[in-house]
Amino acid sequence: MTKRVLVTGANGYIGTHVVQQLLSRGFETVACDICTDHVPSGAETLIADIFDPACDVMALAGNPDCLIHLAWRNGFQHNADSHMQDLPRHIDFLKRMIDGGISAISVMGSMHEVGYWEGAIDENSPTNPLSLYGIAKNALRQAMELLTKNTSVSFHWLRGYYIYGDDARSNSVLGKITLAAQNGQETFPFTSGKNLYDFISVDQLAKEAHISKRVCYRLFQENLHMSPVGYMTGYRLRKACQRLAETDEPITQIAYNCGLGSSSYFGKLFREQFGCTPAAYRKEW
Repeated sequence: MTKRVLVTGANGYIGTHVVQQLLSRGFETVACDICTDHVPSGAETLIADIFDPACDVMALAGNPDCLIHLAWRNGFQHNADSHMQDLPRHIDFLKRMIDGGISAISVMGSMHEVGYWEGAIDENSPTNPLSLYGIAKNALRQAMELLTKNTSVSFHWLRGYYIYGDDARSNSVLGKITLAAQNGQETFPFTSGKNLYDFISVDQLAKEAHISKRVCYRLFQENLHMSPVGYMTGYRLRKACQRLAETDEPITQIAYNCGLGSSSYFGKLFREQFGCTPAAYRKEW
């Protein structure tokens, strides 16, 4: 039997790509937003105020099996009052979906939950949000973990990092760089370009939005014979080797720029992988 999926925020930058992926995979897809002019054809559309307690979104959407909750306003205004004002409304909406019998819920989180962090990040990294946006997202995740803990609902929290692709519709820094280039600007204030960031295309994020962590780990093991964290650690170590061989950067700075944390932690990982210290590796090159 074909699963029926409800996507909130379906008219947004990420939402339209998620809807397109669901349709391409044969899911019955209901695209919900306050406006649906960008929703891909083939999806059922639902214009509704999901925060209205009198609005039975579950019934209006045809009793979907799964919910992908992307709706969030002012995501690029990190200290807007709306983040804290809307938090209890998001919780209430999701509670109503649980009470209505939804089987699976995926909610879009943010890298801003983590706050400032040096080194590699995974789903177990501690959170310390430094903006109202990050605080509200982090609180919603914690609330949902409690609300679904002793239920049959399958809950997934999606945390996207630097998302690129279809940049003309994005409000991210990549969208702003694209706009600056189109306007003929030759420079753009950003960073030194030395830091290593994690990027994901919006299409890939859309594909993964309804894949569980267990499936993600299985796919990594089947195709790369390692975990996602192991893959990223190996990639960061290879980039560090390149910098050790080609630059005079201090080892501490290389560890930081490649997302490998402190120099002591970097040294430990390096010895485990290559059987020598970073300093010894540099001398050989």
